[in-house]
Amino acid sequence: MEFFNNSILFLKYSNEILEKIVNHTIDRFRNNTTVYRRFKNEILHSRFFRQFLSY
Repeated sequence: MEFFNNSILFLKYSNEILEKIVNHTIDRFRNNTTVYRRFKNEILHSRFFRQFLSY
């Protein structure tokens, strides 16, 4: 039972950490518009993305 509770705690904790990391990354991109724009263009022009759109 204790193990079960610990794993739930761990999952909750790691989700919060992931969320913080993601938000932090997004904020950094938003602050640096040129990097953000370049990043967006890379994604939009990537072969994978075009294949994905053509389906």
